[in-house]
Amino acid sequence: MIETIPVTSSNVKAIGYEPELRLLRIWYMDGSIYDFCDVSAELHQELMAAPSKGKFLASRLSHGFRLGSRKQTAEAPAQTAMLHTWAQDDCCARRISKAAGMKLLDTIASWECPNCGTIWEPDPKHPEVKHWIPKHSGFDILRHR
Repeated sequence: MIETIPVTSSNVKAIGYEPELRLLRIWYMDGSIYDFCDVSAELHQELMAAPSKGKFLASRLSHGFRLGSRKQTAEAPAQTAMLHTWAQDDCCARRISKAAGMKLLDTIASWECPNCGTIWEPDPKHPEVKHWIPKHSGFDILRHR
């Protein structure tokens, strides 16, 4: 569960950050909730210190980071979207991002990088987000490029 902090803003209601996932969650006043992946702890700290949260978000967070959104109303709580994040990796990150964008990760239990063959699985420690991590067989994975 991502801990949230209420903020003073005309547009943003609360902000949550999960450092292990590098996931930033923004609750807007209109009830929408946006998740952004690959957000550094430094960027999160800058956001929390910014005098205008809305202006900071508009200028510093690219829509390319946005994983998903959902709208919450008084009648209907926010529906959980299929959100995907992944461990930082110099080979697979762009490929797994593309697979997530094409909705290929929504229905599978594991994913294999077409470049290096690393098998990725969702981390069970994060049930509200599918956080993909490399599957280790007990041996360190060594890649030769």
